Amino acid sequence: MHYLTQLSFSKLLFLITAFLITSIIGFFLIDLFTINPLNMSGNGNVGIIPMIFALPSYAAFTIFISTFSYKILQYFTKKWALLALLFIFILFVSIANELLVFTNALITHLGGGPNEPNSLIYQYGWFNQYTNTLYFNWFTFNIGVYLAVIISCILRLGKTNT
Repeated sequence: MHYLTQLSFSKLLFLITAFLITSIIGFFLIDLFTINPLNMSGNGNVGIIPMIFALPSYAAFTIFISTFSYKILQYFTKKWALLALLFIFILFVSIANELLVFTNALITHLGGGPNEPNSLIYQYGWFNQYTNTLYFNWFTFNIGVYLAVIISCILRLGKTNT
Protein backbone atom coordinates (compact mmCIF):
# COMPACT_ATOMS: atom_id res chain seq x y z
CA MET A 1 0.00 0.00 0.00
CA HIS A 2 2.46 2.58 -1.21
CA TYR A 3 -0.20 5.31 -1.39
CA LEU A 4 -1.02 4.94 2.29
CA THR A 5 2.54 5.79 3.22
CA GLN A 6 2.37 8.91 1.02
CA LEU A 7 -0.86 10.16 2.60
CA SER A 8 0.22 13.53 3.89
CA PHE A 9 -0.77 15.00 7.21
CA SER A 10 -2.62 17.84 5.46
CA LYS A 11 -4.73 15.40 3.41
CA LEU A 12 -5.51 13.35 6.49
CA LEU A 13 -6.40 16.51 8.40
CA PHE A 14 -8.66 17.59 5.52
CA LEU A 15 -10.41 14.22 5.52
CA ILE A 16 -10.97 14.27 9.28
CA THR A 17 -12.12 17.91 9.23
CA ALA A 18 -14.57 17.31 6.38
CA PHE A 19 -15.91 14.25 8.16
CA LEU A 20 -16.33 16.12 11.45
CA ILE A 21 -18.01 19.13 9.85
CA THR A 22 -20.32 16.88 7.90
CA SER A 23 -21.10 14.78 10.95
CA ILE A 24 -21.51 17.52 13.52
CA ILE A 25 -23.37 19.98 11.31
CA GLY A 26 -25.10 17.38 9.22
CA PHE A 27 -26.27 14.90 11.76
CA PHE A 28 -26.50 16.88 14.96
CA LEU A 29 -27.75 20.30 13.85
CA ILE A 30 -30.04 19.15 11.07
CA ASP A 31 -31.57 16.60 13.42
CA LEU A 32 -31.85 19.27 16.12
CA PHE A 33 -33.75 21.58 13.74
CA THR A 34 -36.04 18.85 12.42
CA ILE A 35 -39.31 19.14 14.29
CA ASN A 36 -40.83 16.10 15.95
CA PRO A 37 -44.12 15.29 14.21
CA LEU A 38 -45.84 15.34 17.60
CA ASN A 39 -45.06 19.07 17.93
CA MET A 40 -46.43 21.87 15.81
CA SER A 41 -44.03 24.32 14.20
CA GLY A 42 -44.73 27.70 12.72
CA ASN A 43 -41.13 28.86 12.41
CA GLY A 44 -40.39 27.54 8.94
CA ASN A 45 -37.55 25.23 8.02
CA VAL A 46 -34.59 26.40 10.12
CA GLY A 47 -32.79 23.14 9.21
CA ILE A 48 -31.86 24.64 5.83
CA ILE A 49 -29.15 26.74 7.51
CA PRO A 50 -26.96 23.81 8.66
CA MET A 51 -27.61 22.04 5.34
CA ILE A 52 -26.01 24.97 3.50
CA PHE A 53 -22.78 24.28 5.40
CA ALA A 54 -23.02 20.49 5.52
CA LEU A 55 -23.51 19.87 1.79
CA PRO A 56 -20.21 21.40 0.54
CA SER A 57 -18.32 19.60 3.29
CA TYR A 58 -20.05 16.34 2.43
CA ALA A 59 -19.31 16.82 -1.29
CA ALA A 60 -15.63 17.45 -0.53
CA PHE A 61 -15.55 14.41 1.75
CA THR A 62 -17.03 12.08 -0.89
CA ILE A 63 -14.73 13.43 -3.60
CA PHE A 64 -11.75 12.80 -1.34
CA ILE A 65 -13.00 9.27 -0.57
CA SER A 66 -13.43 8.60 -4.29
CA THR A 67 -9.92 9.82 -5.08
CA PHE A 68 -8.42 7.98 -2.14
CA SER A 69 -10.15 4.68 -2.98
CA TYR A 70 -9.18 4.98 -6.65
CA LYS A 71 -5.53 5.42 -5.72
CA ILE A 72 -5.71 2.46 -3.33
CA LEU A 73 -7.41 0.30 -5.99
CA GLN A 74 -4.50 0.90 -8.37
CA TYR A 75 -2.53 -1.53 -6.21
CA PHE A 76 -5.22 -4.21 -6.61
CA THR A 77 -5.60 -6.57 -9.53
CA LYS A 78 -8.81 -6.27 -11.52
CA LYS A 79 -10.08 -9.42 -9.81
CA TRP A 80 -9.72 -7.83 -6.37
CA ALA A 81 -11.17 -4.54 -7.63
CA LEU A 82 -14.19 -6.48 -8.93
CA LEU A 83 -14.58 -8.20 -5.55
CA ALA A 84 -14.38 -4.81 -3.84
CA LEU A 85 -17.02 -3.49 -6.23
CA LEU A 86 -19.30 -6.43 -5.49
CA PHE A 87 -18.86 -6.02 -1.72
CA ILE A 88 -19.49 -2.26 -1.79
CA PHE A 89 -22.48 -2.73 -4.11
CA ILE A 90 -24.02 -5.19 -1.63
CA LEU A 91 -23.50 -2.63 1.15
CA PHE A 92 -24.99 0.06 -1.09
CA VAL A 93 -28.13 -1.98 -1.82
CA SER A 94 -28.62 -2.94 1.83
CA ILE A 95 -28.24 0.63 3.09
CA ALA A 96 -30.56 1.89 0.32
CA ASN A 97 -33.13 -0.64 1.52
CA GLU A 98 -32.75 0.64 5.08
CA LEU A 99 -33.26 4.18 3.79
CA LEU A 100 -36.54 3.09 2.19
CA VAL A 101 -37.66 1.53 5.49
CA PHE A 102 -36.70 4.72 7.36
CA THR A 103 -38.47 6.93 4.80
CA ASN A 104 -41.66 4.86 4.86
CA ALA A 105 -41.69 4.87 8.67
CA LEU A 106 -41.35 8.66 8.82
CA ILE A 107 -44.05 9.19 6.18
CA THR A 108 -46.34 6.87 8.11
CA HIS A 109 -45.52 8.74 11.33
CA LEU A 110 -46.39 12.03 9.60
CA GLY A 111 -49.73 10.64 8.45
CA GLY A 112 -48.82 10.59 4.76
CA GLY A 113 -47.20 12.84 2.22
CA PRO A 114 -47.87 16.49 1.38
CA ASN A 115 -50.89 15.61 -0.77
CA GLU A 116 -52.66 13.71 2.01
CA PRO A 117 -55.20 16.04 3.74
CA ASN A 118 -54.77 14.32 7.14
CA SER A 119 -50.97 14.53 6.98
CA LEU A 120 -48.96 16.79 9.25
CA ILE A 121 -47.09 18.03 6.17
CA TYR A 122 -50.20 18.62 4.07
CA GLN A 123 -49.43 21.33 1.49
CA TYR A 124 -45.91 21.90 2.87
CA GLY A 125 -44.14 19.94 0.15
CA TRP A 126 -41.54 17.25 0.72
CA PHE A 127 -38.84 19.61 1.98
CA ASN A 128 -39.98 21.09 5.29
CA GLN A 129 -39.14 21.29 9.00
CA TYR A 130 -40.52 17.79 9.60
CA THR A 131 -38.65 16.00 6.80
CA ASN A 132 -35.07 17.32 6.97
CA THR A 133 -33.80 14.00 8.22
CA LEU A 134 -35.15 12.28 5.10
CA TYR A 135 -32.43 14.01 3.12
CA PHE A 136 -29.50 14.11 5.50
CA ASN A 137 -29.11 11.07 7.71
CA TRP A 138 -26.72 8.21 8.31
CA PHE A 139 -28.22 6.24 5.41
CA THR A 140 -27.79 9.00 2.82
CA PHE A 141 -24.31 9.72 4.17
CA ASN A 142 -23.27 6.10 3.59
CA ILE A 143 -24.98 5.91 0.20
CA GLY A 144 -22.85 8.83 -0.99
CA VAL A 145 -19.65 7.28 0.35
CA TYR A 146 -20.48 3.87 -1.16
CA LEU A 147 -21.36 5.51 -4.47
CA ALA A 148 -17.99 7.30 -4.48
CA VAL A 149 -16.19 3.99 -3.94
CA ILE A 150 -18.33 2.25 -6.57
CA ILE A 151 -17.34 4.91 -9.11
CA SER A 152 -13.69 4.42 -8.16
CA CYS A 153 -14.00 0.65 -8.63
CA ILE A 154 -15.65 1.07 -12.03
CA LEU A 155 -12.94 3.51 -13.13
CA ARG A 156 -10.27 1.08 -11.92
CA LEU A 157 -11.88 -1.77 -13.80
CA GLY A 158 -11.96 0.39 -16.91
CA LYS A 159 -8.20 0.71 -16.96
CA THR A 160 -6.47 -1.53 -19.47
CA ASN A 161 -3.63 -2.82 -17.29
CA THR A 162 -4.04 -5.61 -14.73
